[in-house]
Amino acid sequence: MLFELASEVNKHRDAEKTALLRALGGVLGLLQRDAAAFLQGRRDAAIPGAGASAPAEAGKAAAAGLGAESIDSLIEQRTVAKKAKNYAEADRIRKKLLD
Repeated sequence: MLFELASEVNKHRDAEKTALLRALGGVLGLLQRDAAAFLQGRRDAAIPGAGASAPAEAGKAAAAGLGAESIDSLIEQRTVAKKAKNYAEADRIRKKLLD
């Protein structure tokens, strides 16, 4: 049932169905993080008590000198470098993001 509901949500972008999908997924402990944060591998949008805490992640980013805007910018720069087939630059940016 969740798969069919997810399909409907993707087709129609219905807020009510989205809320229902999230609620039903919550019964199983699924779909509780922000989708964009999940897809980017960020833990700062984790549900309370699951994974790393937002302050810990924010502290790591601050220590690395990278905020959310900087990370987004680097991701865009890496995408551009890959499209231009500048793989050395893309690799350098990937390493910086991983660090």
